[in-house]
Amino acid sequence: MTFKLTLDRNHLPQCLITSFPPTGIYDSTAWEGNTISVETRFTGWGGKVSLKAPPANKVTTKPEDRDGL
Repeated sequence: MTFKLTLDRNHLPQCLITSFPPTGIYDSTAWEGNTISVETRFTGWGGKVSLKAPPANKVTTKPEDRDGL
């Protein structure tokens, strides 16, 4: 995995680009020789937000595999 993080003049994150090989994707042979890149832009610094924990019945500590098992 590689990444590039761009900061603004106030040293706040502005853009994050991550790139990685498609290893582990369902049909990785179709992706062979390619790279997946994701660009995330950050805006609106300083705004008030409210975060609430999800209901207990919506939380798990056991991740599911691709088949939902």
